[in-house]
Amino acid sequence: MTALDSSHLAIHCETFARWIQAQTQITAEGLTQTVTRLDSNGTAVSSTRPHIALKILQDCEKSLRASLRELGITPASRQKITPVKKTEDEDGGGILEFIAKQAEKKQ
Repeated sequence: MTALDSSHLAIHCETFARWIQAQTQITAEGLTQTVTRLDSNGTAVSSTRPHIALKILQDCEKSLRASLRELGITPASRQKITPVKKTEDEDGGGILEFIAKQAEKKQ
């Protein structure tokens, strides 16, 4: 990971948080919802449809899979990564140090 990866990592984390929220909602409310609408005669008609959060969940999963590939975290993408040469200003710290430095910059 380099400093250039920080915004991509942040987007990945936000997408993951959104995925957790949608998953929690679907777990609590179920995969389907019963929707009641009025037909042209004004009669209530109920139908069962996929939960609206299911689309959000699926979109997040698709984005997360792509993000994992780009970050080189999947087994297949990990094999394609070539290490980046360290520059003089990098101290060689790991991901936890990198995240800590980013948090310090925000303060």
